[in-house]
Amino acid sequence: MTSSPQPNAGRIDLISGFAGGLFVLFLAELLLGLLLETRYEPTTSGAYASVSAIQSGGMWHLRSFHYWASAILIAGSLAALIWMLFAKWFNGGHNRMWLAVAILYLTSLLSQISGNLLPFDRHGVETAVVESGVAGRTPIVGSPLQKLIIHGTAFNDPTIGVWHFAHLAFWALGAVAAVLFWFGSKGQERNRVLVWSPFAFAVALSFMAKAPLGNQATAADYGRYDAQVSWYTWPLHGSLNLFSHISSNLGWVGSAAIPGLFALFIVAAPYASRRFSAKTIQGTFVGFGAYFLIAGLVFGGRFAPLIGNRDPAETDPAVSTLAAQVDPILYAKGRDLFNSNACEGCHGMDGRSGAEGPSLIGVAQRRGTDPKWYMKFIKEPASEKPNTMMPSFPEISPQDSRAIAEFLIHQKP
Repeated sequence: MTSSPQPNAGRIDLISGFAGGLFVLFLAELLLGLLLETRYEPTTSGAYASVSAIQSGGMWHLRSFHYWASAILIAGSLAALIWMLFAKWFNGGHNRMWLAVAILYLTSLLSQISGNLLPFDRHGVETAVVESGVAGRTPIVGSPLQKLIIHGTAFNDPTIGVWHFAHLAFWALGAVAAVLFWFGSKGQERNRVLVWSPFAFAVALSFMAKAPLGNQATAADYGRYDAQVSWYTWPLHGSLNLFSHISSNLGWVGSAAIPGLFALFIVAAPYASRRFSAKTIQGTFVGFGAYFLIAGLVFGGRFAPLIGNRDPAETDPAVSTLAAQVDPILYAKGRDLFNSNACEGCHGMDGRSGAEGPSLIGVAQRRGTDPKWYMKFIKEPASEKPNTMMPSFPEISPQDSRAIAEFLIHQKP
């Protein structure tokens, strides 16, 4: 008697092939990263020059492969998890493969976030400043966490060393996921076309479009929050803004608590499936996905372009030039309001850079002297700057916001 074929064998072959292809791409990315590491100098004085030399020399396509492969790993591992979700691979004999892909997704995302700073162009540095500010808003652990990831109280020269180390550490964790996948998928049939598809796609993209690189960052970028959010953090930024609209003190729920719960959920899904039904696991995953998608679409704003120069704009062309006259009474009132409210908590005394927000010294040279712009921005920041992390203050009176505007416009270095 001949044995009947296993149910869903074709689907298992396709899923295993696609997931295996992601790990083939990961290993290629890892080896290439080690090669590029020999040409990279993780210092503020040497990082941009070393990346620029790679970009303009014969190795530009290798850096482009590194960039596009990282993007494919993030999007592809998430797609693989969704595929596995509906095939119920979080349960039963395939749970090791699920766990390996879940770890690959998280480590690819974190390595992309940390690696974005390493070229040390303006977008990378200002994005890192924003992300350290997001971390700083988390209750209890926020301040020490921010000091850890920027190596001090503000962005400084050693910061790039910390992010470089984190980048390498995340890739090492991804290697652990590759080992887990190897043992979890031993003997599993795979579709050979899908095994090599992610790698082939990354190679094609690397020759079609160079990795983005803007102008070299300067010390002025260490305190600016003007960069557009990257595509891979776009839903997280939308989640942050959603809760910031509810209350200026709740941004951490959207930026840390909910993403943290999602990360914990996908890693723990194989263990949770022992107590909860498959439909519950699937419904929870879909619920998280719908939440992040809606938050991104409604509150995420525009994200930075994937290629080319992503430098933040120097100034807003709609604002006016610097004014000479100052109302001393209004200025004094604005300064008192600034230093006695939440403004000082984020931006420091007199706006000279705090633990969470950027320095506001010289803000009028970037934003102009139209008080209406500042008043509108204080009340509803997203109306003027969709990607801002600043919480809204809808309850502030026009008189108080006008006084704070006067102080900011005429703030002295």
